[in-house]
Amino acid sequence: MKFTSIALVCAALFFVSFTRSEHSIPACYTSFKAAEGLKMQALVELTETEKTIILETATGNVSMTVIAGYSVAYINKNNAAVITLKVVQADAATYAKDTAEALTNLNYLNNKDNNRESKGLITLNYNGYKIYGISHNTTTDKGPQGSFVMFPGKNIMVYITFNNVAGSTESLDDYKGRRNAFLGAYTAHVQNCR
Repeated sequence: MKFTSIALVCAALFFVSFTRSEHSIPACYTSFKAAEGLKMQALVELTETEKTIILETATGNVSMTVIAGYSVAYINKNNAAVITLKVVQADAATYAKDTAEALTNLNYLNNKDNNRESKGLITLNYNGYKIYGISHNTTTDKGPQGSFVMFPGKNIMVYITFNNVAGSTESLDDYKGRRNAFLGAYTAHVQNCR
C-alpha cells in the first residue's frame, strides 16, 4: 500500500510538472534580482481589475485586457521605488493588436509633452530585444522619468517604468546610464526565456 501511494504521488507530480497552464508567464521574466544597487521587492500578481489596462491615444482611450500579469518594484537604499517592472500576458488572439496599441499609447504620450528626450519613440536594442520608450529630457519633471515596453514573444509584454525620486540629484546622463544598465542586464537575464 505504501509503495502504491508513493507511486501515485510521483505520477501526479510528474503529470503536473509537464502540463503547464496556457496562462502562465515564465518565471524568468519576473525573477531578475541583479539590478545594480537596487533591491527587488516581492512579486505581486495583478488583480482582475488591474488586468484591464486603459491606454490613452490621440483618438481616445482604448482598453487592453490581459490574461495574467505581475508587477515588481526595485527600491534604492532610501527605500524609494526607482523602477517598476510589469509583465503581462495577452491573449494570443489579441497580442498583435495589443502591441500596436501599446506603441500608439507611447507615441501619444511622447507627442503631448514638449520635455521629451526624443521627438519619436526611443528604440534601444539589448541582447537581441528591441525596447521602445519615452523619457523626459530633464530629471526635475514630476511623474515617471521614462516608460518603456518590450515584446519578447510568447504573448508577453514587459513594461518598465523608471520613476523620478523626490529629492534626487541624479543628472540626465546618470539616469540614462542607470536606465540603459538596467535594460541591458534585464534583457541578458530574460534570454533564458527563449
